[in-house]
Amino acid sequence: MTRAFIFDMDGTLIDSMDGWHHFGKIVAKYHGLADPEYFYQQTHRRSIRQVMDFLCRQYNICLTQEETWDWIMEAMDQYYTTVLPKTGALETVRQLAKAGYPVCVATATRGNSARRVLERLGFGPYLKFLLSCHDIGRGKQFPDVYLLCADQMGTAPEQTLVVEDSYRCGLTASRAGFKVAGVYDPQEKDAVRFKQLADYWLDDLSGLYNRILSEN
Repeated sequence: MTRAFIFDMDGTLIDSMDGWHHFGKIVAKYHGLADPEYFYQQTHRRSIRQVMDFLCRQYNICLTQEETWDWIMEAMDQYYTTVLPKTGALETVRQLAKAGYPVCVATATRGNSARRVLERLGFGPYLKFLLSCHDIGRGKQFPDVYLLCADQMGTAPEQTLVVEDSYRCGLTASRAGFKVAGVYDPQEKDAVRFKQLADYWLDDLSGLYNRILSEN
């Protein structure tokens, strides 16, 4: 029986993965760097350390890791003012919360940025809390954020459904004993493997509530 829900944010609740996929262009344009396409090509799928090194070497913008994240999120916060919920996301979260299920968000995005966009889009009243990987110091390649969410909701992993659009994150949650719902996102290159891994596979979130209700 599913007793609680952990939702990812980007690509799951909000339609923002295209922005993160092309964040180099967004950041370069926001900060007025020459040739945003070049910056994108040089930073695409690079670590924060690699982005830091490239900024310092190419543009003489030498920042600490924390400052680099601030620099990136300043631009992405502007991008977040335009994003919308994914299909069925807000209604599903509202239905689950009103039915008495604890619902929270576990995100790789910085907490303050995530809270602002979720409040703007109307998710805030239905969420117990939000945890950011930045706050706990470990990314979703580790299960820490999911385990801490479940602990704060008072449920065991096997009673908790993690809803993700990323195969890598879904695999982390599954290995930690959580049930996993995979939400299709066109940016996910491992969708076939994710579909095989997931306990539930969804084209969008609109049918999740009724499926859980029928099985509980």
